[in-house]
Formats: sequence, structure tokens, C-alpha cells
Amino acid sequence: MQDSKAQTKDVVGATDDIDKLLQKIAEEIVLINDVNTQVATATEQQATVVEDISRSINEISSSSDETLNATHVLVGVSEKLDELANELAQEVSQFKL
Repeated sequence: MQDSKAQTKDVVGATDDIDKLLQKIAEEIVLINDVNTQVATATEQQATVVEDISRSINEISSSSDETLNATHVLVGVSEKLDELANELAQEVSQFKL
């Protein structure tokens, strides 16, 4: 009978220890879930930032293309103005004062 009481007491003690361990594991799982949630949130925020940066780079690229095209037009206009200036200089050189 004494052996049964001692074994029961040991089993109850072991059960209490297991209960405490399970509670600790449950607490750790809650903490891990919280960290996972934070990581997921940070990942979403980073993805949004990457999309914004990508959009900005595309806008810069588009603006650069427009600037390049405008530069080509200006070069053409400058060359035409140079031709006209040379023609005008030739015409004016025919006049004598």
C-alpha cells in the first residue's frame, strides 16, 4: 500500500512537471507566432518599398528617355539655326556700306 502511495505521489509529481513543461511550450509557441507575425508584416512592408523603388526607377528611366529625345530635337534645331545663321551671314556680306 505504501508503495502504491509513493508511486501515485511520484506520478502526480511527474504529471505536474509535465503540465508545467507543456505550459512553457505553449508560451514559447505564442512567442514564436508573434515573431512570425512581425516577420510577415516586415516582409510585406519591404515588398511595398521594393515596389515603390521599382516604380520610381521606371519613372526615372522614362524621364531619361524623354530627355534624350528632347536633346536630339534640340541638336537638330541647333544645327538648322547654325545653317540659317551661315546663310544669313553670306547674304549680309553681299551688302556694302
